[in-house]
Amino acid sequence: MLEAAARAVVSDIQDEQLSTTLAIEAIAFQGLPARLMTAEGLGQFLVATLSTTGDRLYLVLAIDDDQANFEHFFESFSLIP
Repeated sequence: MLEAAARAVVSDIQDEQLSTTLAIEAIAFQGLPARLMTAEGLGQFLVATLSTTGDRLYLVLAIDDDQANFEHFFESFSLIP
């Protein structure tokens, strides 16, 4: 399910530079199986996590021109199983 969701997100990215620099990595996000997606293009950074718990799929996505903002943004979320 995570792979299919990651492919769907990738296919929805319309920015060619973000699409060509996109990397997908298997990770654990708050202890759950997840995919980390990162890309960079036109001075912007994209960071996203896809994770599942039970029958829920979580997509946390941010696009910003300051990569330092992402750590604070992602730490502000708490997934509820």
